[in-house]
Amino acid sequence: MVADSVMIAMIFTAIMSGAAVVAPFAVIYFMARKKETGTLSSFGLGLLAYFWSQYLLPIPILLLLTKMGWFMKVYETDNLYVVYLLITALLLSSLASLGRVWCIWLMNRKVPSLYRAMSSAVGFASFKAVSVLASYLSYYNYIKIFNTQGRDELMKVLTASGAVNSENAASMIDNLTQAGAFDAAMQGVNVFMSLLVEIALIIIIYEGYVRKKTVIATVISGAAGFAYSFFGMLINALGSDEMGHVVGENSVALLYDAYVFACALAAAWIIVNAFNRYKRVLAEGPYALAYFERKDKKKSEKDK
Repeated sequence: MVADSVMIAMIFTAIMSGAAVVAPFAVIYFMARKKETGTLSSFGLGLLAYFWSQYLLPIPILLLLTKMGWFMKVYETDNLYVVYLLITALLLSSLASLGRVWCIWLMNRKVPSLYRAMSSAVGFASFKAVSVLASYLSYYNYIKIFNTQGRDELMKVLTASGAVNSENAASMIDNLTQAGAFDAAMQGVNVFMSLLVEIALIIIIYEGYVRKKTVIATVISGAAGFAYSFFGMLINALGSDEMGHVVGENSVALLYDAYVFACALAAAWIIVNAFNRYKRVLAEGPYALAYFERKDKKKSEKDK
């Protein structure tokens, strides 16, 4: 039997995943609707950007990499697993940066808007949120079958389509029965925190774009996105076979939660400061200095 608390936690995560898309977009839309237009279009562009940058483009690139002997050696050798994570994080974060720049360029060519930039970020992040939502609704259904009809019946359900073999189905059932309520609930909280990171990454590009420093802003955003992805993947891999189970699964989950929380705090700082700069530009005209401006310029402006 899987405890009712775990099932409740999974429902909580499914609700939080949906709310992570609906609530931020609603806030942005109602804040901007009397001032600016295009928030809904920006959301749609964010969705599209995630689709082509994280699904369509990686497929031919990964197929090309599998044809290269060095990459397959890295992929198949446990001692080189960290290098594989580095390559994966670099590929996906680079393509994600292209998607973010594309959103900003399309929606801010005439009149720049921080609201449209943030709406693009919500659209970009919504694929992950919907994926978590669908997964946890499926897990909830599987647990109901397991609790009422038993392990054998759930095995039949999982293997009926042929997409999952018996070995993988058994592993899935073991993971479900070992799931904890706290870890399941934190997945929903992490969706919200990851959304803050996504908004911060696209804000960096937006502020660079309006200052005509798109390249340096994209590099900074891409580097931050790469670090966020790589260290997140590395932490999750610490309890895997490839990494020799360096850390126990419970410890891995707690480490990852703490890591995402720290990144979310940094992202919130970027977002708050961006809003302060945006209010200044609306009131006064010129933008306040941002992270990629030179310190000597900042000092000279203070002297004035």
